[in-house]
Amino acid sequence: MPSPDQVLAGLQEIATTWQPLAVLWHCCLALVVALLLSGWRPPRRIMGVFTALPLLSVAALAGLSRNPFNALVFALVGIAVLIIGLRLPRQPLGFSPMWVRGSGALLLAFGWVYPHFLSLHRHLRIYTRHRPASYRARRCRR
Repeated sequence: MPSPDQVLAGLQEIATTWQPLAVLWHCCLALVVALLLSGWRPPRRIMGVFTALPLLSVAALAGLSRNPFNALVFALVGIAVLIIGLRLPRQPLGFSPMWVRGSGALLLAFGWVYPHFLSLHRHLRIYTRHRPASYRARRCRR
């Protein structure tokens, strides 16, 4: 059994090596959130399957990176989520109570910006290079 440091090192290697794929997953998530906010209500089954795809992606990348522990854990969790998703009804998504939506939004925001698997120096360099142009323009006018 690998130590926690070895598990985190393996995840950091995957996040660093496959960063363009991570950006693509973030863009897909942003698109889904935007569509949901605009009123799109996909079937629950489709959303259940969509939820499993990033987990299975990490499992595949861990396998390619010769990290069998992370590959196995993410594959098992991804398959479990996929099975649950395939058993969901085909009815459209509904609204949860406000406290559930608020909790989910906070967790989503936290996960969106959490740089744990990237070195802080590299993460800050990427952020400052890719920060919004409007922010750079405001800083130049001061």
